[in-house]
Amino acid sequence: MAPAIAAMLTMLLLLTAHAFAGHVESEHLGGRQAQGLQEPPLVAGGAFPDSQCAETRLYRGPCVEMLCAAACLVQMRHGGHCRGNFVKGRCYCLSCS
Repeated sequence: MAPAIAAMLTMLLLLTAHAFAGHVESEHLGGRQAQGLQEPPLVAGGAFPDSQCAETRLYRGPCVEMLCAAACLVQMRHGGHCRGNFVKGRCYCLSCS
């Protein structure tokens, strides 16, 4: 019975984070400037060395790393992390193109 309650509470937290999440703020993490039609060289694994990624703030408030990362994955982002302290933290998701 206890695992069922824990699973239900986890789903409730994830759904609440997903419901109140929205595009609040974006920050450019880095990347190359568009310079004609020239493609950058591939690096190990076939990835581009300078991909276009942005951090998007998911929510502001109490932030727990595991819940923040899970909420970002639910929104089909590339993961997430907390900034700030627990009480006044912010959850940021990674969005890469």
